[in-house]
Amino acid sequence: EYIGVKLLAIAIPKMKALKKFDVSGNKLFAQNAKHLIKRFTNNNVLQELNLSDNNISHNEHTIAMCDAIRTMGALTYLNMSENQMLWKEVGKALGDLLKANSVLKTLDVSSNFDFSAGSLDFAGFASGIADGIKNNGALEKLLIGANGPYAHVIAAGKALGDAIAVNTVLK
Repeated sequence: EYIGVKLLAIAIPKMKALKKFDVSGNKLFAQNAKHLIKRFTNNNVLQELNLSDNNISHNEHTIAMCDAIRTMGALTYLNMSENQMLWKEVGKALGDLLKANSVLKTLDVSSNFDFSAGSLDFAGFASGIADGIKNNGALEKLLIGANGPYAHVIAAGKALGDAIAVNTVLK
């Protein structure tokens, strides 16, 4: 764990008016990012959260982070792009987040494919997100591009297409 992350995590609850939190590009890894995000649990002020490019991958810390994000009642923008989260379990956690959230308007999970880690479960990832999209009435923009080889994108397309077809907002 990074000492700077611990210190920032301690300060977060004191930032009662904070509306935008951008820690992109810090290579925090999931465990450190989780320590920060859990401090925002049940926060009803934060509107924008950018966790892009932080080496956040598929593990229990990422799932716990999604659980904490799900409780943020004012969050309208979430950027988790450029990590390595292309796994079925993370897709399900994001789908659960979308089911519970009634204010999130933009979700960016683009560029999460990691060739070196072999994260080849875009279909599972996309299916989990699609499950959350079906009944979400707030999401207006889903950025999910650049997530792997063409064959994996085709496999995920049906689940996403079916979910978008029944969603009344995301078109």
